[in-house]
Amino acid sequence: MRIVATNSKVTTALNRLFAKRLQCFSSLIEEVSLKDSKQRLIKFLLDMFQEKAQNPEKAVFLPFTREEIAQRIGTARETVARHLYQLKKAGLIDIKPKRILIRNQKGLEKLIGQV
Repeated sequence: MRIVATNSKVTTALNRLFAKRLQCFSSLIEEVSLKDSKQRLIKFLLDMFQEKAQNPEKAVFLPFTREEIAQRIGTARETVARHLYQLKKAGLIDIKPKRILIRNQKGLEKLIGQV
């Protein structure tokens, strides 16, 4: 406490850290409470795609099972599987072992209102 009280740089750094964490929590709460499971899945896929280096085939490498994805987005495994199938049927994605190919990024972004 003394260091924080006497060092303005430490105080500023802590304030930035807390603000960033608060922003993350606020975004997470908004996402879980305001978006349906399909929108959360699409956002998860797009976030994973943005997080990884963009590759020419627009593939998202998923080190997660459908169960783990479901846990991350707060839904059931069956719901994740159903939404992935619907997105594939709509031509927005293609599903391969351990990866998902993004066929229409703009179309996915439209579904969650990011465009």
